Amino acid sequence: MAYDNSVSIVGNVAREPELKFTQAGHAVVSLTVAWNPKEGDPVFVPVTCWRDLAQNVADTVVRGARVHVQGYLKLSKWETKEGEARERLEIVAEECSLSQRFASKTAAKPSDTRNVVPIRESDEVPF
Repeated sequence: MAYDNSVSIVGNVAREPELKFTQAGHAVVSLTVAWNPKEGDPVFVPVTCWRDLAQNVADTVVRGARVHVQGYLKLSKWETKEGEARERLEIVAEECSLSQRFASKTAAKPSDTRNVVPIRESDEVPF
């Protein structure tokens, strides 16, 4: 679905992702991403993921993990039982992945080359 707003944020997950299901059976995950500007206090951004993305985030993302979230902004408005007007601005994620910027693993060639099949230039690509 195309929206006229999009947002991308990289930050640390401030609380464990919370997986719930709607009455229709759709998965939804709520999490908070902390973004630390160069100056000032951290900004805590609520993020919501739906369906398959929600399942994947619940399975792979933990508190403290650095994530990259892409999605769109959604403003929700409601009124409390006391009659007070409330608003909440959140990111509805279209993509959410673990950031690899500070990954601790390094890529290396395999030390055991017995199972590696060499590719000759005469071999055709199978697709």
